[in-house]
Amino acid sequence: MGHDLPNDLDFPAATLSPPIVRLGPWTCQPADGVSRIESRFEVSDPGGTHTGILWISSRTHRLAPSGDALLAAGFFPALMRRADLELGEPIAPSLLHNSRLLREVFGCWLERPEPWAIRAPMAARNPSESRR
Repeated sequence: MGHDLPNDLDFPAATLSPPIVRLGPWTCQPADGVSRIESRFEVSDPGGTHTGILWISSRTHRLAPSGDALLAAGFFPALMRRADLELGEPIAPSLLHNSRLLREVFGCWLERPEPWAIRAPMAARNPSESRR
């Protein structure tokens, strides 16, 4: 997995509006035997807006777009920047619930207890329910 997210962003704890990490919907970009999916991202803070492309590629596996993968990719960048996380793909209801618990645990562990939101459309069901 790759990304072009700046590592040197440091946001003050209190701002008028919280910083936001937005990950758009995945797009498939196959090329020369490589399966690649991309998501445009945007990090907005009081100092401006930074954009780029998050991507995952594989030569051995066909990649399929997944909101759950977007949440995994954006979770720690949002946590470390004290930013709300907005996703452009549906995620499993159980993953959203569990990510809120992880947010609390890692927030305390990393001394970033400020609340931050995770917003995404809900998938119709959890992945395990579709296999039954």
